[in-house]
Amino acid sequence: MTLQPLCSDFTNILFSLSSTDEIMQLDSSPLRAADITPDLRKQFAFLSGGRGDNGSPIIVFPEFPAFGEITDREFHNVLTYLTSVPRICSDSVWLNLNNAYRQLSRAVFGNGVCGSVC
Repeated sequence: MTLQPLCSDFTNILFSLSSTDEIMQLDSSPLRAADITPDLRKQFAFLSGGRGDNGSPIIVFPEFPAFGEITDREFHNVLTYLTSVPRICSDSVWLNLNNAYRQLSRAVFGNGVCGSVC
């Protein structure tokens, strides 16, 4: 498989999304993952978890043999959703993990005491 057709298809989709066609004129209400689950399950694009130098999320487009079969609407929905996922502050992540660990400890050990690990 050569990259030329895939790059051409990708460029055409990006160009069509950046032009003022009907898909960009649609209501830009926030999307929820539950609303576009079938599109997300195709996994033609996903967040790597990394950030660029400017803090923007890195979106990965893995090899996807059926990329030409993705509709403009699916592509728009997934990219809109992926670019709207809020950044989670690392402090809040650790706080949430700590709280989850404490709840799990209470559920398993009853009183929240789990020896020297806690």
